[in-house]
Amino acid sequence: MSALSQHSLPRQNVASSPWWQRRFDRWLKRRIPAARSVTLDQRRIFIFPSRAGLFFLAVLVVMLIAAINYQNNMAFALVFFLFSLFIIAILHTFSNLSGLCIEAQRGYPTFAGEVAEFELQLRRTREHAYHAIELGWPGELAALRSLLDTQVATVTLFHQAQRRGWLRPARLLVQTFYPLGLMRAWTWIDLDMAALVYPRPIAGPRPATASGDTEQGLRTLKKGSDDFYGFRDYRSGDNLRHVLWRAYAKGQPLQSKQFAETQVLSHWLSYDACAGDREHRLSVLCYWVLELERRGEVFGLQLPGASLPLDSGAEQRERALRMLALFQVA
Repeated sequence: MSALSQHSLPRQNVASSPWWQRRFDRWLKRRIPAARSVTLDQRRIFIFPSRAGLFFLAVLVVMLIAAINYQNNMAFALVFFLFSLFIIAILHTFSNLSGLCIEAQRGYPTFAGEVAEFELQLRRTREHAYHAIELGWPGELAALRSLLDTQVATVTLFHQAQRRGWLRPARLLVQTFYPLGLMRAWTWIDLDMAALVYPRPIAGPRPATASGDTEQGLRTLKKGSDDFYGFRDYRSGDNLRHVLWRAYAKGQPLQSKQFAETQVLSHWLSYDACAGDREHRLSVLCYWVLELERRGEVFGLQLPGASLPLDSGAEQRERALRMLALFQVA
């Protein structure tokens, strides 16, 4: 087993789910399989009266009984008129989801214990507008969007990231109650997207390896001698291109430009030099990766079975954080 394996969040605890839930999930997986883009049609949309709709039907039943009891034609007309509105609401609520295309865009990296950001795109495949479309995962904050004058809309959703690795959210709930709130049209779609979750940064002693480093776990790298430092008096043997001839022509003493070699500290961050369990070690390493990148210093990373060469900059930070997020002891 590789030391860099995908350590991902489970979509749900299937073993602890009731039998009917597991059976429904299997049926839903066959009916609406995972995909990057899903266009809603009659096969993928479910519709049922909402709580308000059920109460509305109950009131209509009471009104109908009263109309039959009193043989009142106006009461019959009112009941049939309201029931016709209920039937029309079914068609409009279903149409408010039908033809809507939902496409996964990207998931942005985050740290464990924080919120991961996912970007979706809504696109209409029909000419009519879409009103009050609600999107969200169970237990997370939902977003409400409409497609009126635009063909495409971008939706940003958030999901709690509990631990490091790949965060693959469960099925996304898409629903609408438009226009009267009497009907609820909904679907559960499985968008094929994920966000990388880095370890939670925890401050601690710098986990430096002793091999190849100085007493402080540091060594010096020379980047060259192209950084201007200042001026000094001319000395015999100085490069004539570095002589300040313009100042000398004005009667000033002969001076030369002075250049200094850049001293850059490099750090080896070692998993074995950390104390504590695996997750604590990775969190301390994550903290020092962020800290050294912020300082602009060179660093490398040593994990059991994997190593990241010395380098600096944002790309080095992303490579190191990815290694820490996906690291798993065999």
